[in-house]
Formats: sequence, C-alpha cells, structure tokens
Amino acid sequence: MTADAAPPQGVPFPALMNANDLGDEAVVELLVRGFTDQALDVFQAIAAGERGLDDGAEEIGAQAQALNSLFLGEANLADVKIHPWNSPEQLGVYLREALGLDFPPEECVRAGLIHLATLIMHAIQGSPDNWEAEVEALRLEMRDLLLGRQPLDDGAEEAPI
Repeated sequence: MTADAAPPQGVPFPALMNANDLGDEAVVELLVRGFTDQALDVFQAIAAGERGLDDGAEEIGAQAQALNSLFLGEANLADVKIHPWNSPEQLGVYLREALGLDFPPEECVRAGLIHLATLIMHAIQGSPDNWEAEVEALRLEMRDLLLGRQPLDDGAEEAPI
C-alpha cells in the first residue's frame, strides 16, 4: 500500500499486503474469514457479558460497511485490484438477487455480510456441538457469492445464505 492510501477502518487489510486482487479466491476468503472471526469474537464477548448487544451490532455493521466499500470499488485504494464485477451494478445486483435482499445494490455487500453474521449467530445457538462446520460452510458460500459463484454445488434448490 502507498503511504497516501490507508485501508478503510475495520478492514482486515494487513493479510492482503502481497495479494490485493478482489478477483483472487484466497484474498476474498481472507476478507470473509476476517469478518466472520470478528463476528464470532463479538458474539463471544456479548455472551460473556463483556459488551452490550448494541455495541456489538455497531461493530459488525461498521466492518460490513467497510467491506461494502471495498468490494464495490468505492474504497479508492491504489494497491487493490478491482474488476468491473466490483460495482453496485454487477456485484450489488447479483447479491440482491442471489440472497433475496431488499436493499439498493450499493448496500448489498453490507446487507449480505450482516445477514451472514445473523446466520452465524443462529448456527451457534442452534448447533452447539456442530456450529464450527456450519460457520465454515456459510463462510465459503459468502466467499463464492462475492466472487460471483452460485454456491449450489450440493444440489440444493437455493443458496442457504
């Protein structure tokens, strides 16, 4: 990264210092993993009584907004390679349709990530013995969606996210 360009607040950008292509599966997976790990940390802190629900929701929302700006090509970071796909007209519309979101395309990465965080919370509450596998599957599905892939490899009729 150049000295002039700082990563958006909350984006786990140090992991991308040598590979900043938003079309690269590994880069997108790192970003989604950073988001889900942060959400898990927030949920754990809330469950332990170390922070309030509103505080946690605000942190998750801020991270989702930062990633929305990044994935939709609005972050203007010199060392991040974006593609025509990284726009509200393409990625935003795709996520809106794939996830059935009722948001304008310029907000659909944020909305999709918040939806992901909600599904993670439900997985933890609903499957105390198997939540890790569910969270990993959700994480990979979101990675695929952010890359424009439909995560329906298991024969399901609709995406679980």
